[in-house]
Amino acid sequence: MELKIVEAKKMKSLEDYLIALVSGLISIQTLQSFHEQAVNIGILKEDQVCRANTIVWDLKRLYLIYFQQAESIRELIPEEFNFENLLNKLKETERKTITNKQKKDVRKER
Repeated sequence: MELKIVEAKKMKSLEDYLIALVSGLISIQTLQSFHEQAVNIGILKEDQVCRANTIVWDLKRLYLIYFQQAESIRELIPEEFNFENLLNKLKETERKTITNKQKKDVRKER
């Protein structure tokens, strides 16, 4: 699993902010799934289960806040910026991240 650092200073538009919110929503869902799975498969002690359930509850609450913010930002963005455009921008950002990582790896090898 790779930790990705996002530079907030590169954000320049509402579209960029919306993309960050959607990316955050995906991350929150992923975190929630890991905690739920840990509880479901029974690998945690009783106090850890209580903590994991609290984390899941807080993540659900945070997800709702992110979702509401994303919805309100979406209303400010022109209609031509649709879900497909958003996915393309996310893929473009991912490609740039991978390319930059590959460049860093090549530099380290030298």
